[in-house]
Amino acid sequence: MANSIVIEGNLTRDPEQSGNGPVKMSIAWNQSVKDKATGEWSKVGHFFDVISWEREKVSGAGLSKGTRVLITGKIHQETWESKEGEKRSKVVIVADRDGIATSLPFVERDTPDW
Repeated sequence: MANSIVIEGNLTRDPEQSGNGPVKMSIAWNQSVKDKATGEWSKVGHFFDVISWEREKVSGAGLSKGTRVLITGKIHQETWESKEGEKRSKVVIVADRDGIATSLPFVERDTPDW
């Protein structure tokens, strides 16, 4: 079974690191959606948490809020129990080694008619 993701977007906050743990960041990806009734296009934002164990590489890349990045990695589902005893989960992208690219040129793409 394959577990792979490639996503391009903008960082929503500066990368954060605590001790020897991974670097944590968040990426936003916008999807253009066409309203079938009106034919109008609108953008829908999607947000993903990303972690990377390449601490030195990430800190040396000058990443900050708003930086356009291309992330390659694997999808990981974290689960936990809240203080109220409710089961919670979220999907996190774990960046591959050398899985973060920056300095991407902006390219206007044709929006698919889904």
